[in-house]
Amino acid sequence: MIEHGGIIYQYVGDEIVVSWKYNKKNIKQSLESVIEARKNIQKNSGLFRDKYNIIPEFRMGLHVGDVTIGEIGVIKKDLAMSGDTMNTTARIRSACNELNQKFIVSGDFAEKTNLKSFQLENLGIVELKGKAHGIELFALKI
Repeated sequence: MIEHGGIIYQYVGDEIVVSWKYNKKNIKQSLESVIEARKNIQKNSGLFRDKYNIIPEFRMGLHVGDVTIGEIGVIKKDLAMSGDTMNTTARIRSACNELNQKFIVSGDFAEKTNLKSFQLENLGIVELKGKAHGIELFALKI
């Protein structure tokens, strides 16, 4: 993630939240980070299986939009990212479990990429928890 210009915002259990400043290059970088992570796991699958008797997997949601960043706290200061984009992205990641998919991108994100049709599977308009309206989601086939 970091090698591709991502900024790790926070760790939540076994999950990480990464963001990129919006531009065409970073759209590509965010996708490349997911592809590289997947390749690294595949490349080392034998090692993982031999040492831990399991091959790690991960699920990912990608979305694009405005985020508010601010400093919070008085004694212990921290940066906080908030806004509908953060919430929607978290809901997209959660939808991976419900839709039995590993990698899901929003229609807004897919629209801004140069992905080919064979790399995306349209999942249709999906109602996300806490959202007034459903959004179009695509499974990323990598």
